[in-house]
Amino acid sequence: MTWHSWINHKLAARRGRGMVLVEDIGLAVSITVIVGILLYALLSGRIRSIQSKLENISTSVNQWTNWLRTTDAATLREEFQKFGEDIVGRIEALKRLSSEEVQKIREDIIRMAEQRSVDAAVNQVKAVTITREEFDRLREMVVKLGGKEEEAERIELMARIFNTTDLRVLMWQCKVIGLLEGGLAPEAEEDTMIASGIPIAAGRQFLRSLEELGMVISKRVHSFWLTPEYSWITTYSKEPQWLKERIESLVQKESEYQKHIRQNLALVEEGLVVISEQFELPSGKVDIFARDVRGNDVCIELKYPIAISAVVGQLLKYREDQKARAAGTVPRCILVCPSVSDKLRGLLDKHSMEWREIPLT
Repeated sequence: MTWHSWINHKLAARRGRGMVLVEDIGLAVSITVIVGILLYALLSGRIRSIQSKLENISTSVNQWTNWLRTTDAATLREEFQKFGEDIVGRIEALKRLSSEEVQKIREDIIRMAEQRSVDAAVNQVKAVTITREEFDRLREMVVKLGGKEEEAERIELMARIFNTTDLRVLMWQCKVIGLLEGGLAPEAEEDTMIASGIPIAAGRQFLRSLEELGMVISKRVHSFWLTPEYSWITTYSKEPQWLKERIESLVQKESEYQKHIRQNLALVEEGLVVISEQFELPSGKVDIFARDVRGNDVCIELKYPIAISAVVGQLLKYREDQKARAAGTVPRCILVCPSVSDKLRGLLDKHSMEWREIPLT
């Protein structure tokens, strides 16, 4: 029997006898209070448990939120760490791999990074045990990467120097460049030149052309030495096949560019009329000789992909030759090129010459 039933039974019995005592009422109230206290004691434990669980949930939510905020940075750091470990692992592996595998990994490293990253990789490779020949080969590859503008300028100069795509001629010309690194005296070293497959007469003519360009200096004993500013040419001339491909590519692109300009001469200036192409003057051939709407002679020199400072001297010679030919009338000189450097613009302005930047489209 429950306490509710017991109380009701007692009250009913007393009502049956026609009376309800104050003591009975007090007893019922006391029992109710006691039961309430017991229920509170039982429920308070559950309430504290619920509060504790809510606090744990709040802490978990905060931790999850903080993780979400930092996970990108943490992931990025982890990726960079993995990348660094991969590079170091590749370099360490060079000690154990075959020469073919070494070459493949070295090329992978070069493709994976920009020039600064390549320089860092070279420094790491230099520290491990590889042959001197392999390291020199990698160093030359990095040197040849260079800046894009510098690379194009050097190849354009190389095309002027060698002036051929015949691999047999390029091979002996490159050997001449190699001999120049330590100085070359043709009269005293004919045997060395012949042993290197260099034709004596053509070799001397090649040396004179380099001297005219200021790339070599001649001593009293008629020997030739590369000037310091052109020491890079020895790297470019160590692989005639590589050089042949670059010159052929440049010649092909130059031909396309010249055709594009000739067919769209209005891009240079409206109203120009072509008088002659490859117009011969004592100092050379002008790419396009034209007249403008005012009847002025115009010497147009085309260069691709960039022009070097030497073009100013070339245009100055054209101007003087045409001035003498035209009884003192000074022609206009215009350089047309996809890209003209600030330095070259300043030189052209200094000599009252014009320039146009026209891309190959």
